[in-house]
Amino acid sequence: MAHSHRKRWGGSYLSLRKGLPILHLFGSPRELGLAHGRILSAQIARLKKKYLERLFRQGYAEDSVRRLCAGMEKFLSREFRQELEGMAQGAGLPFEDILLFHTFLDIFKVMCCSTFVLAPEIAQGRVIFGRNLDFPTLDVAHLYSLVIVYHPDEGNRFFSVSWPGIAGALSGMNENGLALAAMEVFQDETSLEGEPYVLLFRRILQTCSRISQAQSLVENSPRTTANNLMLADKSGEACLLEITPRQVSVRYPQDGRLMATNHFRSPGLYQQVDSWRYDTMAQMIESRRGKIDLDFARQILHQVNLGEITMQSMIFLPQEGKMWLSLGTPPTSGGPYIPVEVAELFSAKKGREIDSGNPPASAGGGQEGRKHIK
Repeated sequence: MAHSHRKRWGGSYLSLRKGLPILHLFGSPRELGLAHGRILSAQIARLKKKYLERLFRQGYAEDSVRRLCAGMEKFLSREFRQELEGMAQGAGLPFEDILLFHTFLDIFKVMCCSTFVLAPEIAQGRVIFGRNLDFPTLDVAHLYSLVIVYHPDEGNRFFSVSWPGIAGALSGMNENGLALAAMEVFQDETSLEGEPYVLLFRRILQTCSRISQAQSLVENSPRTTANNLMLADKSGEACLLEITPRQVSVRYPQDGRLMATNHFRSPGLYQQVDSWRYDTMAQMIESRRGKIDLDFARQILHQVNLGEITMQSMIFLPQEGKMWLSLGTPPTSGGPYIPVEVAELFSAKKGREIDSGNPPASAGGGQEGRKHIK
């Protein structure tokens, strides 16, 4: 059952602001999922057909992958199960398809990414958290990036820079100023005996307000594949969690800077890997120490872009409650970056009318926000 013309359901709605598609979701876990599925049903169906099914055609055995995904179902919390069931109902898809959306990253190693956090002493008095998300688009995914703002009945309000059909988080910030960005790590240790990592990171945004709480949550949760998770909060603190199924190691800023790509650097997990992206970030930061502004932070992100797979670029200012976001045609690191006042996202009320004259036809945004796949 299709709902392609619904851009509003209950108190939740999809709007277009400054060229950015923004989905506001309100309510209980089931209501969050049901609204997400109803409002974006057409986009979720297209991503399933044009992205996930294309992955399978490239050589992944669909039956085997679905069996692995099904094995992770037992690690869903009651709340996340309700939300994903609601999404499946709203989108008119089997629950197994929605589960696949939330678990395939634990099985496929496809995501790269670069991040840095700069302390006030080297960045003109403010914390700057830069992030490129590098992810195979398959000529499709970059057209569907959007901001999802959650107003849950329980927990923090937060947003995730995401895609239709994904209730988890790879990049986001909550109302307390806690921001995060995930980067997969390419090493052999992996497990499927844990909570799907996009949902684990989502849980951080919904339940934590400080870095110490986020670290404790990750350490005490069953974990799957290797990840780096960059964190910064409103207090100005920052850290990187180097995550494997068996341990969590922590790196803190040194000399006012903290950088990460797709390998471990802490003593217990260190990987001897040459990373030109890591080295480039370090050199550029040192070249402007004490004089780094937002424009130079954008230049850093652009210098470490990975071309056609750099499909989301953002700069968080957690102390100021702001974000600069670039979505659309890769590499997004070249901009334009659209300013987002985080407080405005969280102050939105249920049932507000869509801002543009016509409902957005798709959830693609940024500089290519008008080139949607039909």
